[in-house]
Amino acid sequence: MKTFAVDFACYDFGDLVFTMKWIHAKTEGNAIDQLLKEHRNIHVQDIREIRDYIK
Repeated sequence: MKTFAVDFACYDFGDLVFTMKWIHAKTEGNAIDQLLKEHRNIHVQDIREIRDYIK
């Protein structure tokens, strides 16, 4: 598992919200899929892998 920091925008009660979430997934695609399940419609601004120093 890798940790990804995903900057994205989504609609919350009609308002456009820009936010960041840390996701644990095997690939970037899986991280985005997890967000899509939660928010349905998102626009990904940036996704980057965070190094895990504690295993």
